Amino acid sequence: ETFFDGGNGYGYGIDVTKPYIKLDRLSFVRYYYGVQVFGSNEEMNLSTICGCSNSGVYLSSTYNNVISVKDLNQCSTNFNYYSGGYSNITIGNTIGGSHASNGGGLHINNASNVKISIQRCWGHKTLGIASLVSSSRFTYIGNIEYCGDCGLLVYDGGCTIEYLGNVRYNKFSGIRIGQPGTSVYSHNNTIYYIESISTNGNYGIEMCGNN
Repeated sequence: ETFFDGGNGYGYGIDVTKPYIKLDRLSFVRYYYGVQVFGSNEEMNLSTICGCSNSGVYLSSTYNNVISVKDLNQCSTNFNYYSGGYSNITIGNTIGGSHASNGGGLHINNASNVKISIQRCWGHKTLGIASLVSSSRFTYIGNIEYCGDCGLLVYDGGCTIEYLGNVRYNKFSGIRIGQPGTSVYSHNNTIYYIESISTNGNYGIEMCGNN
């Protein structure tokens, strides 16, 4: 395993713009972006990404990737898939911590047909996991705990969750479908199995907008 340390929260650990790049056993700490990807058909096996002042992993206009990250800790947004799609994402732990800012754990923004597995999401100041676009598919989500807003936000429609573990100790709601104060129409979402929803602030499941 090789560590890259930016030292001050600036710059990029690695900036991938070419297709068909394979990375294995790399870690990045204290950069602006730990890993930034604009290429497609990438294969990445990453170990630890920590303390990045913007995103730990940032993907934009990129497709057909297979990316695995063991630990994402204390970045502004730990993992941000901004646009693209048709990729497989596997995350071990995504952890906020006292130094993380307001971005959250995992954001799927304008990326469609993304398949995701997450073992644990814990301690983010706002959202733990946010699916902001249709057709994302979570094959496995372990525990979502101790997030400052809601544990899981499903903003747009067409999200599928095959397995969801324990959703607990989130400040306002465990799961939020739609967005409060808006007319967002979040439709055709499917959750096949939930282990438990308990001890969340206001709501276990919060249905907002035009659901």
